[in-house]
Amino acid sequence: MPKLNKNQLKGIVKECLLEILSEGLASEAPTPRPKRRQRVQRDPEPMVNSSFENAVQESVNHLASNSVMAEIFADTARTTLQEQIGAESSGPMATGGDSATRQMSQSDPDEVFGEAASRWASLAFAEKGPTTE
Repeated sequence: MPKLNKNQLKGIVKECLLEILSEGLASEAPTPRPKRRQRVQRDPEPMVNSSFENAVQESVNHLASNSVMAEIFADTARTTLQEQIGAESSGPMATGGDSATRQMSQSDPDEVFGEAASRWASLAFAEKGPTTE
C-alpha cells in the first residue's frame, strides 16, 4: 500500500469526521430549546380626548354607512390628518436641500419669474395654434 502524505491523511480524516457528524445529527431529532420570553417594551398609552373621539365618530357616521370605510375615515382622522395639520402649522418644510432650493423657498414667485408670473395661465392654457407639417 502506498504511503500517504500528511495532507492526504488530513483530507481522509476530515471526510470521516464530517460523515460521522452528519450521520449522528441526522439520526438524532433536534431537541427544541425552550424559548425565553422577551420583555416587550410598551409605549405609554396615549391620552384619549373624548370630545375629539366623539367628533370623529359623529363625522364618520355622516360620511359612510359601510363599516370598513367608516373605520378607514376614523383612523385617517386620528392619525394622518393630525400629522398633516401639525406639519402645516409648523411652517414651511423646505429647509433642507441645496442653495437654490433654500433660496426659492424664501422667495416670492412674482419676484423670481417677473412678468412671466402674471401670464402663466395664458401660457399654460393657451389654445393650440395651427400645426405645421
